[in-house]
Amino acid sequence: MTIVTGAVASTHAHIKVRIQEGVLAYERCEDLACSVGETGIADCGRDACPSCGCGGANVSAMGTDRVCTCGHWWDSSSGA
Repeated sequence: MTIVTGAVASTHAHIKVRIQEGVLAYERCEDLACSVGETGIADCGRDACPSCGCGGANVSAMGTDRVCTCGHWWDSSSGA
């Protein structure tokens, strides 16, 4: 058995998520250099998950708390 260790990426490509015909549709942000870091704000200014990089229909907001369908939650007022 091999165990791989290493640093987790500190930024992720920003993927926009929307609902289309009842299913989630994923597409790369129109700014191809856009990424999401630990703050949960993509370079383009939109909310996005700091864990997976997705933002849009998959992120729920409750006050300053954000919850992603990947299971990650964060406080948008204080970063990750």
